[in-house]
Amino acid sequence: WFNSSACFVRVKKLKCPPAKGQFVTLRELRTEVGRDAARLFYILRKSDQHLDFDLDLATSQSQDNPVYYIQYAHARIQRVLERWGGDPGILVNSALHPLIHEEETRILQILYAYPALLEQAAADFAPHLVAFYLRDLSAEFHAYYNQALFWKGNPFRYMPAWPC
Repeated sequence: WFNSSACFVRVKKLKCPPAKGQFVTLRELRTEVGRDAARLFYILRKSDQHLDFDLDLATSQSQDNPVYYIQYAHARIQRVLERWGGDPGILVNSALHPLIHEEETRILQILYAYPALLEQAAADFAPHLVAFYLRDLSAEFHAYYNQALFWKGNPFRYMPAWPC
């Protein structure tokens, strides 16, 4: 357990559970699971909620782990950008189709909502809103990526007419 601003964290399946009456520091937790996992799991809850920290989940490399899921979406986006190479000339020979996939529209709606969401999170001291946003955006991107047509042959042959 640790207490920070009246927030208690119970760590599930800790390798060496603390003796009764002792606590696990955030530093020890970060050492065990990594800085990214500790931070994201901490802000995935409202500041007035208790957090049960699932150590197995935080260290797993599965879509159930929100840290891994968000980082994997980032890696996939980087791969798309690397394949593109930033050359606008590639897009000239592409068949720029309108947004026809439901996932494309949802991704753009989520991206469009980001500035307002960020302002609300800052005004309400609610960083969990940003964490939820990243999780939702990652889910939509993974759904699109898994069925995207532009990976067959020329990766940008079917690139949608996304605004630049």
